[in-house]
Amino acid sequence: VTLLDNAAFSLANQGFLGPKNKLESEIIMETEYPVPQNRQKTPGRQIMTLIGTFVIMLAGWVVIYHRQLTGLYTIKTIYVQFDDDLLTELGAYTGFFDLQIRPWTVGIERLRYNAVKGDGYFGYCSKERAWTFSLVGDDPCGHALIQSSDTLSFDINEVAGEEWYVTEDPELERFFPMEAFFLSSACQRHWDCGGHGHGTCEENRCICAEGRFGARCDYEMESVCERIEIDTERPIFRNSRDYSTDYLLLRDNDGHIVTVYDHAVYYKEAGDGLDVLLYMGFRWGLTHSTTGLEGLVEHTREGLVTYFTETVDFHAATHLKGLEFFSDPIEFNTPDDGPSPVGISWWLVQNAD
Repeated sequence: VTLLDNAAFSLANQGFLGPKNKLESEIIMETEYPVPQNRQKTPGRQIMTLIGTFVIMLAGWVVIYHRQLTGLYTIKTIYVQFDDDLLTELGAYTGFFDLQIRPWTVGIERLRYNAVKGDGYFGYCSKERAWTFSLVGDDPCGHALIQSSDTLSFDINEVAGEEWYVTEDPELERFFPMEAFFLSSACQRHWDCGGHGHGTCEENRCICAEGRFGARCDYEMESVCERIEIDTERPIFRNSRDYSTDYLLLRDNDGHIVTVYDHAVYYKEAGDGLDVLLYMGFRWGLTHSTTGLEGLVEHTREGLVTYFTETVDFHAATHLKGLEFFSDPIEFNTPDDGPSPVGISWWLVQNAD
């Protein structure tokens, strides 16, 4: 295109394209056009530009890092369910854990999740590059009972779906894969709390509407069985003593369902006390009030209501002294995870009287 343009201009300048075009070409030839001088950036200005860019990027990184340290990008409450295959008491620590920002520490170690009920906390162990769960001590690396897969993430929720490991003895540091382990925020939005209108999500925890209960407000109080019966045809319930064959839903004096681990409690008068069916975090259990509930004074329905609603903030690891039967595992948010123990299999505790 440039060659053709130059050839046409040359022909016009020599008069081959007519006198008018020749005149125009001569005018163009004689006209001077000022050429602007390029302003070269001095080395000093280039250095200042680089320094300014670096300072802006560093400031942005500091802001993001500070927000990570203060938990701004981290979920505020997690819900955890432990299995009990290796450690039988571990299932009792199922429940909510609230975020705590620890002072006088640096890095990801500042973030910790403390149990809302009972003992236990999740912390980050730099040595193992993993999130850990411990019952005692202040060092997440020193007394870990379970730990996550390797991670450098500030967000524990990022390893929720990864493999988690458990040990019988923290001193031995021999960890084995957990068969069933669940970790998540209870909710991220209102809809996660049982659906439309059944609850609100506040700091990753469901606040249930009137008439609903459960970790995610999945259960409707009106639909919970008021009375359940044991299948007496099963040989397992013919051992030791005569157990109650039917149980009543435990309600307080205002008619509200009494819950333990976000599940209903059932009872029946038996001898000098009560047979009690209750959820323990990973399984249902059957116990007797005189031998199984630490701190219960009055072994009546009213006494049981007061015990669960006022006397203690019930935690199976602390207040459950003994069991006579326990159920199959009940994994969170599965079809078996209902408000009552209907339709599940039971096992006799070997040391039951």
